[in-house]
Amino acid sequence: MTFNETQKDDFLWQQFRDGDAESFVCLFRNYYNDLFNYGRKMTDDQALIEDCIQELFIDFWRTKGKAKIISLKAYFFRAFKYKIAKALAKSGKSIVGNNGLTEEFVFSYDDILIHEQDNEEMKRKLYNAINELSPRQKEIIYLKFHKDLSYEEISEIMHINYQAARNLIYHSIKLLKKIISVLLLFSVCFYLIKTT
Repeated sequence: MTFNETQKDDFLWQQFRDGDAESFVCLFRNYYNDLFNYGRKMTDDQALIEDCIQELFIDFWRTKGKAKIISLKAYFFRAFKYKIAKALAKSGKSIVGNNGLTEEFVFSYDDILIHEQDNEEMKRKLYNAINELSPRQKEIIYLKFHKDLSYEEISEIMHINYQAARNLIYHSIKLLKKIISVLLLFSVCFYLIKTT
């Protein structure tokens, strides 16, 4: 019998709750890289990111996962985001602006997944279009399409309801399409001007 990612997490979580320390280690290993990469979207301070991951898992160990958790992945991402925000606040920095939106959520070329087209120009245009989005839109695009999280998981991580998550994805994609179409139009016009 093969497990999907969620089933594997659920199994490891139950084993951990039953006292299996090796399951805890497996959960740590399974989530470390994803959490680290998510942290890099909020800060460049690698030591702070690593400290927050360790604190997250120390707290998880202490409570033995007693919290009511619907999705372990969403729980880890949400708790980690909170730890990063708290650590940055202690140092006088913040990832949350006055309007509640993430101020810095950085996309790199590596985050752009274009599976069917290996076209550098299209990647550049998509990268530029994503950077035109608001920080909150960038974050939801990252969580939905790069981390393949469900709307329920995203709503938990971002502290918004399910419908707000769906609406934010919809409006983000709509805006991306608009930005990309304008970029393509400018490219065509530039090409036509250049060739005439």
